[in-house]
Amino acid sequence: MIELKNVSAGYRDREILHDISMVLPEKEITSIIGPNGSGKSTLLRVITSWIKTSRGEVLLNGKRIGEYSPREIARHIAILPQSREIPVTTVERLVSHGRFPYLGLSRKPTKEDREAVNEAMRSVGVWDMRHRQLSELSGGERQKVYLAMAIAQGTDYLLLDEPTTFLDISYQMEVMSLARRFADEGKSVIAVLHDISAALCISDKLIVLKDGAALACGTPQDILKSNVIGQAFGVDIGSYQQKDGTTGYYFIKKK
Repeated sequence: MIELKNVSAGYRDREILHDISMVLPEKEITSIIGPNGSGKSTLLRVITSWIKTSRGEVLLNGKRIGEYSPREIARHIAILPQSREIPVTTVERLVSHGRFPYLGLSRKPTKEDREAVNEAMRSVGVWDMRHRQLSELSGGERQKVYLAMAIAQGTDYLLLDEPTTFLDISYQMEVMSLARRFADEGKSVIAVLHDISAALCISDKLIVLKDGAALACGTPQDILKSNVIGQAFGVDIGSYQQKDGTTGYYFIKKK
């Protein structure tokens, strides 16, 4: 379980997050939404201890996150950052990096490590491209490879920072479908999303941030009833029935 208690954090002398308290749901998709600059990515970095809190504390299974070593954190939490370089390596070797928290002094992968890497590549659909160079792949294909690396890490928590940014619609749908499947299989998925409609449709819980403060945390239905999204973004929200029977949402900027 991950719990934030009165957490404030930021960069140098600038505080981004202000007095945030919450328990992150387990085995569900929790999406973090909010206007640009509201602290969404900062919140993920605080959870992984990439950024230290200036006040308050983050607890992982009841223990302060700062009391864990980076390797220990990496055995509990995997994160897919928003921006990454494209290294000169193959798909298989990159996915193998997800096993680093478990390697001994020899740095040689075990049979268990190799099996975890192979299963991760199969689970996201990149097995057939395992020998290809990462630079040869499309943006959507590379995103799936990085997702496979995070899955190979074998953690309970999977943090995704804007995982669909710059992807075409088919890969956006595929990545979010994979996130849904991983949550259904027992992972706790925490995703920063810009697409509010997608967040409403796919999430079990939503966290709404504005100006570094958590305005609300609840189910999509509760969030919609509260109109907190309208408060955060300055929009009115409408809904419609799609051809497949699901609900879609549209937004109109308030005058």
